[in-house]
Amino acid sequence: MLFIRFLLLLINFFIWFPVTFYADSTYSYYRKFNLNLSGSFIGLNNWKGDSYKNVTFLSGSDFYSSRTAGINHVIVSAKTELGFNGILDSSWVKSADLFNIQYLVRKRNKSLSQSWNALMNSQFMTTFVYEMNSSQQLVRKWKGTFLNPSSVELGYGLGLLFWEKSMINLSLASARFRVDPAVESYVQPEHGVLGQVKRGFLIFDYGVSGQLLLVKNFSTALEWNSSGKVFMKGVQKEQIQFDISNTMSYKFWKFLEMRADLKWVYDPLISFRMQYRNEILFGLFFRFEK
Repeated sequence: MLFIRFLLLLINFFIWFPVTFYADSTYSYYRKFNLNLSGSFIGLNNWKGDSYKNVTFLSGSDFYSSRTAGINHVIVSAKTELGFNGILDSSWVKSADLFNIQYLVRKRNKSLSQSWNALMNSQFMTTFVYEMNSSQQLVRKWKGTFLNPSSVELGYGLGLLFWEKSMINLSLASARFRVDPAVESYVQPEHGVLGQVKRGFLIFDYGVSGQLLLVKNFSTALEWNSSGKVFMKGVQKEQIQFDISNTMSYKFWKFLEMRADLKWVYDPLISFRMQYRNEILFGLFFRFEK
């Protein structure tokens, strides 16, 4: 509950963050909130008598707000995800855990105009992994916790508005503060280290970044929702990071929804290989739109 309260406070701060509005009678406001819960069960049994049973639970939320007043256009986006995989008669493993908040301000008088942005992302819960030690015993190792790893990014650049509620933002000057866990599986930082925190390093870097917010309704039942971010300090493979999430959702009966989630992540701190997860889900959802 503490994590949820903290996230709600952050969302409220971004929504009401003070922006200078000029004298103009034009005002419009749109907001949307989705909450979804899905699960799956797999049971396998072969002719040798071996059996395998697996249960998966996944929950997530998606908040989007678009507000214009005067010559300013403010967009706020927040996404959360928390999921677990469990093998019956065995352990549960966290499969997804993240929250991502984006705050964008641009001039409303043109489709392409100057913009300011702020981003924050981290996870809710402590993460552990299970590995075999030299004695072939399964041991639990700490890998991260709330705000570790995490990052806060500030940028200035150009924003392109399209489809009324969607935006591509290119920040030509971006500054980022991040916390990296001090674990063996992560690449240890060499540059920009400001100091150490509990089980981690506080790092500052700068470069060019890009953000994507896409909301497109093809009908009352079919929606395309996409978000992404990229940060570049150079053109080498260890100087690029990106995270892209695509969701196609189809509401076929009241609170029942089918979703196709496609996610791609490249983070050289973890691996030089791209990580991806593709899922087709059936689940319950709640939607508020105004």
